Amino acid sequence: MLKSSTALMSLFAVVLTITLLGCSTSQPNVTNDFGTITGYVDGNPQAVATATEKALTDQKYIVINKYAGADDAKIIARTDSDEKVEIRITKQGNNVSKVQIHVGSMGNEPKSLEIFDNIRQHM
Repeated sequence: MLKSSTALMSLFAVVLTITLLGCSTSQPNVTNDFGTITGYVDGNPQAVATATEKALTDQKYIVINKYAGADDAKIIARTDSDEKVEIRITKQGNNVSKVQIHVGSMGNEPKSLEIFDNIRQHM
């Protein structure tokens, strides 16, 4: 009984650590949390949203919904294989925005990182 309790607590600690810290990606300072990659870009949410639209258009994605305000933005697009792409942008300070990208139902890290790199190129 004691061994199973210890094992369960160890498993809980590992899951909690992964949840709080996220998993690193091949990109420095970019994490993957349950299929959503998160990184930071220099610029306000409106400028990052404009760069995001350009990046999605470059990659032949179709923007189906967008919103951009002073403190946040959200863009939803579809890939050529009809996967949903959801991008959330939130202001983090003076001229810094957090970008969260989720592709498909389970997340697609390579596609998400490609979009993130393209957004940074358009900034």
